[in-house]
Formats: sequence, structure tokens, C-alpha cells
Amino acid sequence: MKKRTILLISLALLLLAAALVLFFVFREPKAPETILSPDSGEEMRLVWHDEFDDPASLSRIDTRERTDSLDAVKWNLRAKMNQGDIENGRDEHNVAIEKGNLVMRTWKEGEDQYSTNISVTTDGVMSYRYGYLEMRANVPFRKGCWPSFWMQSKDTRRTADYMTEIDMFEVFGSPNTVESTAHKWYKYDHFSLGCGDFKFETKTDLNKEYHLYGMGWTPEELYFTVDGAIYSRFSITEDFGIYGDGMGGFHDPIYIIFNNFIFTDGSSWKQPTVTEDTVWPVTYKIDWIRLYQKPGEGEVYSDLGD
Repeated sequence: MKKRTILLISLALLLLAAALVLFFVFREPKAPETILSPDSGEEMRLVWHDEFDDPASLSRIDTRERTDSLDAVKWNLRAKMNQGDIENGRDEHNVAIEKGNLVMRTWKEGEDQYSTNISVTTDGVMSYRYGYLEMRANVPFRKGCWPSFWMQSKDTRRTADYMTEIDMFEVFGSPNTVESTAHKWYKYDHFSLGCGDFKFETKTDLNKEYHLYGMGWTPEELYFTVDGAIYSRFSITEDFGIYGDGMGGFHDPIYIIFNNFIFTDGSSWKQPTVTEDTVWPVTYKIDWIRLYQKPGEGEVYSDLGD
């Protein structure tokens, strides 16, 4: 009896040890508290992030269960893109958190009818000024597909006469290229200027790969990265457009937006469209997103309730 008891205790301890090993080896990696700036090499500190490990976070948004904590509520569902033949869906058919990823799916629902996720955004939750924003994502690079990672200036915090838009990237149906653009939106006018693009040269199947996509924002410039390397810079001290009203809008706080849109025959802006050969759903996955700022440079604002 005594030997049996010792054997059982030993077995239990071995199982406990094995469980602890599995926990520490396979648990989700924690977001680093500090990183070095891809631009200057200076230390930056983590100020906001989402590892998408809480499946209930989107349902909290849907039911509008609000708290005063940006840790409890990080996203909102608000339409930032609309088209007559594409329904903006907000249920798990189009947007969900699955296996530690934010997953956005676009479907063909019938003859000339489609559905996609309503925009996943921090509008009404969080906006920020300056810093390095980076995400790890599996982005669809397919004909007719228009996934994007973009920002707009928060209207209640805006100082300029125009709304600022920064497209960290858009994929215009390309098999291997992301493009970055800066916009000034006026009530009756609009100006844009390309910030650069990045072409994947050696990747074999981008539709199965995760990569890092980032944007740095300082008082002087924007810079854009893929897999931690800067591919383009854009000055926010040199004006563009015809009104001569400066670049103040590119210092106003901005919020984050994700869309997984497509080009169809109903699109007003014509690009190569989805076809009969398109494989549905078109899926866009985000593993994590993290915002870092230099000490003393940058702010994070709570916009809960806006």
C-alpha cells in the first residue's frame, strides 16, 4: 500500500511538471514592454495593445457594455466603408476572434451580392498621437481584394479644417504589394499623396504567411515598415494640396481602422474585380497589434462614449 501511494504521488508530480512545461513552452508570447525604435534605435514603451486572446471582446462591443478602462474595451464596430452590393456584417459570419486572431471574412452571398465585416475600429474608444504602431497579420493578396490598415483624425480632437486620413497600407488586388497614402479630406474637396509602397520579392504564398506591418509617427514624419524594416518615409512638415493650410492635421490624434473590402462590378472606383474564380471567403487575420511611444513624446486618449 505504501509503495502504491508513493507511486501515485510520483506520477502526479510528473504530470504536474509536464503541465507546467507545456504551459511555459506553448503559452501565447507576452507583448514586450519595451522595444527599440526602427528609426532612431531609442527605447520605446508599450502604451496600448491587443493580443486578441479574449473571444468575448467583440461581443462586449456589440452589446455596448462600457467601462472606463481601455483594457476592457478596445474596439468598436462602425461602418467606415459602404457599397450597395456589399453588406457590412457584424456577427461571426464576418468578424470574430478565433484562436488568438481577429478574423475578418468576406463572402459572396448570391448573384452580385456580398458581405464583409463592418469596420473594426478604435473610433469611440481610443485615439493617439505619435508612436510606433505595429501588427502581425495574414493579409489576403488576391485579385479584387482590398484589405486595409488605416487611420483617421478624431473629429472631437481635430484642430485642422480638414480630416486627416493615413493609409498605413492598402492592397489593391495585388499579388505582392502594399501601398501607403496620406489624405486631406475637406467638406467639398480632397487631396492625396502617395507615401510609398512595398513589394514582396521572395515570398512564395503571401496568402498563407504572417508578416509585420508598422507605421512610425514623429513630429517630423511618418515612416512605414514591413517585418521591422523601413521602406518609406513621408514628411509631415511639407504641405500638399492647393489651400496652403499646412500640415497641422497630421499632428491631430488618430484612430485605427481595419477593413477587408473587395472590388466588384458595383464599385464606383474601378479596379480589377473579384471573379468567378475567387475562392470564398476572403480572409484577413490579425494576430496582435501594439503601440509603442518614446517617453515624453506622444499621448493615448480615451474616447469611450464618443
